Amino acid sequence: MVKQFFISNRKKLFRMMDDNSLAIFYAARTGHGILPTEFVQDKNFYYLSGLNVPNAKLIMHKKGKKNMELLFIERNIPELEVWLGKKMSKEKAK
Repeated sequence: MVKQFFISNRKKLFRMMDDNSLAIFYAARTGHGILPTEFVQDKNFYYLSGLNVPNAKLIMHKKGKKNMELLFIERNIPELEVWLGKKMSKEKAK
């Protein structure tokens, strides 16, 4: 999808939020067993971010006319790439 779609979704939510409010959205978590499990993203998180990455967080803060968005994603650990695959970089997540 086009990134403007997800930006528009966040703008709509900001318009509905009260002043001095905070919204926190969590991506789906990965399985913690020995074998990898199928990953299915949380629909609300995907609707706002467009990201299909596990264990991320999106924080939206509205204060007056100033809106702030923070996105937290897991950093890549090169030693684990062999087993878990490469994680999304923060540049790509932007």
